[in-house]
Amino acid sequence: WHPRHLLSLDFIPGDAVMARAGTPELASLWKVLSSAVDEVAPPPSQERFAAWHKKTNEMLGVELEAMIKSLRDEVLVAVRLSETEQAVMPTRSGLVPIPAPSFLIVVGANDDMLRGVVEAQFAKHRITLTETQVGDVIMRSTTHKLPSLFPLQPAFASQAGFFLIGSSPDMVADALLAYRHKNGLLARPEFRNAFQGLSMVNNGIVYVSPRMGKVVGDVNEANLKSTLSVAGKHPATARMLKQLLTHGGQDQSCAFTIQNWKSGVMVMGSSAWGGKDMIARMAATPIQLVTALLDGSHKSSSNCLLSLLHGLAKKTATDDDTLSETATGGSVTEPENSADDQP
Repeated sequence: WHPRHLLSLDFIPGDAVMARAGTPELASLWKVLSSAVDEVAPPPSQERFAAWHKKTNEMLGVELEAMIKSLRDEVLVAVRLSETEQAVMPTRSGLVPIPAPSFLIVVGANDDMLRGVVEAQFAKHRITLTETQVGDVIMRSTTHKLPSLFPLQPAFASQAGFFLIGSSPDMVADALLAYRHKNGLLARPEFRNAFQGLSMVNNGIVYVSPRMGKVVGDVNEANLKSTLSVAGKHPATARMLKQLLTHGGQDQSCAFTIQNWKSGVMVMGSSAWGGKDMIARMAATPIQLVTALLDGSHKSSSNCLLSLLHGLAKKTATDDDTLSETATGGSVTEPENSADDQP
């Protein structure tokens, strides 16, 4: 749980507009979850959990506990937006046009079990894979795009103790090259400026560029339309609600670092939002994107694979549920702790 330099950050392509990295202890989280179900859940919930557990083991082809133990405590989700292609994002008010996103998930792995599960899913559904040499790494990808709301041609590779899977061969190839040449997002001036003064020895980061912030704002505003329509006959009330729910349309971009402390979690950075609220929103962004892919592919043979990806993306948010911070003016500052309370 100690803060450290997160090696997964080196995989972030230079043109990524969002990144969320963390150090969730997956085995511990699973132990807490399963123990809670056994000890406090009512019998119907225990039965549903047991049925889900059995179905998941059957889908994976391995025991879920074994796969979780094969993973290390480092997960990264990154997103970039196309400069030329358009896609649509489902909202409560309908479909909202956005630049076509592509995503990357990087998971620390002790062995090749996760890779084997992914390859087995492709083989099970008779999806043909092709191999491409990227530097000294072999990348595998589907030969054709799969049905989805967003462009989806899955690709994956293993490098330096990490398993990478992305929504396109270009995304994974660029990640591998960024890691090899150390010229990804971390080397970009905009990233360095956003994190100036923040320690890169930490347990996670949240980064949302101004461009991604605009997309998040557009999607949030579309989701608010149904709420604001109720107050449509009262313009003053509608304006007040919009001001409260969107913080006056302020920039949605942010840059945070997260550090584990013995007594809690310290979050430092800046945004137009309060710290805990912004972390929760930005942790949800990759989940929303992968969920949209899953929803758009529910009739395709990629459903099992996307369910797995959805679960992995959600893991990046699980260590945000007990954040403890002091927020002032949209910034999060260090809590008052004694020196021996530091990491």
